[in-house]
Amino acid sequence: MKRITLLSFMLSILIVATGCGSQAGENASSAQATMAKPTPAADAPASVSVGPSSATSNSTTPLQQARVPAQDISALPVLYYHSVKVEQGNELCMPPNQLREQMNYLKEHGYQTISPAQMASFLKGEGILPEHPVLITFDDGYANNYTDAYPILKEFGFTATVFMISGALDSSGFLSTRQIQELSTNGWTIGGHTKNHEHLPQLDAAHQAQEMKDSKAVLEQKLGRPVSVFAYPYGEYNAQVKKAVQDDGYALAFTTERGWAKQGADPLLLHRVYLYANMGLQEFQRRIENPNY
Repeated sequence: MKRITLLSFMLSILIVATGCGSQAGENASSAQATMAKPTPAADAPASVSVGPSSATSNSTTPLQQARVPAQDISALPVLYYHSVKVEQGNELCMPPNQLREQMNYLKEHGYQTISPAQMASFLKGEGILPEHPVLITFDDGYANNYTDAYPILKEFGFTATVFMISGALDSSGFLSTRQIQELSTNGWTIGGHTKNHEHLPQLDAAHQAQEMKDSKAVLEQKLGRPVSVFAYPYGEYNAQVKKAVQDDGYALAFTTERGWAKQGADPLLLHRVYLYANMGLQEFQRRIENPNY
């Protein structure tokens, strides 16, 4: 009888123990403060290549498996982030736990990420897209895009595009050559964001062109593939800047003008959805469900 009682007690302890999961804390990245600071009221910042097709989700739910002709989708959200870490008073730094919460929301509601190549087809009303497509972008190329954002997105089967300041590559707080190569190999797109992140409209034509050409050449050499998508630093552009982007062979260019990217829109003046720290899930939901938020 004592033996049976002892075994029963030990079994009870095992059952309780297996029900207690450990909760890993979020590690804040030590990357430097953000270089680009868009004006929040204007939803402002954003050169990159149309990379490989986005990796598909592992989920088998009918909603996520649904595909529709691109011509049946009038607009889609292009999300943009910057640094992924905890930094008080800097809304451009998205805490990792908030990023995970947002990605979880997308996953639970059937969203799938697409690549810039799919975006280019969508703008022309061509191809097939997920029923709920979204393009995710990160500006500037902070190291925590790899150390923090990459594993979170991978957890949900998502990929993204990083607009890399080429002059910051391999410097403290920013992505390394090895990291952008790994991201590129695993379905992410690495794009251009100029060499030095200057205010392009304030530069003369020759300087504008050099900022973009130098950036494009460095990234293509490091990646071994074309770089053909771009984001305007600080979201600033004018007719001359746009022409320089076009002359440099970029297929897509993203602004920081608020709203969704609409089918038939100018591929060099695409709108995006600005996301910031402590915005709350309700505001996140509003921005990804309302094309004219």
